Amino acid sequence: MTDAKRPENYTGLWVSTNDADAFMRYEQEFQDGVENGRYRQIDIRTNVALREGFKVDGLDHGQVTLRNSDGKVLSTYMFNYGTGTHLIFTAGDRVGWEIPYENGKVHGVRRRFEFGKLVAEDRFERGKLVG
Repeated sequence: MTDAKRPENYTGLWVSTNDADAFMRYEQEFQDGVENGRYRQIDIRTNVALREGFKVDGLDHGQVTLRNSDGKVLSTYMFNYGTGTHLIFTAGDRVGWEIPYENGKVHGVRRRFEFGKLVAEDRFERGKLVG
């Protein structure tokens, strides 16, 4: 099914797109309205899964794989029930962001990079910006 609005207690694979990311397709598995199972963000121009992982009770759990639009693996990293550090890459295949999570909320020092150089840091505690 493809739609931006899924039923509240949906169970199954939900496929969606949105106007903000015209070239992206999102595939997520749900159980009773909660993300449980595999998820993928796919570039529809190349049919490459740019980000894919697994969720348990709405939290990232297990390996997350990131690829560029050519399919080259840029990084793999682990999450443990919502705890780990997400990476976001730029079009130049460089790390643009490091975002630490604890129990599904941003927690710790979030870093932003430009051209491989650290340009900004913010500190979060349990999802709230503190400095």
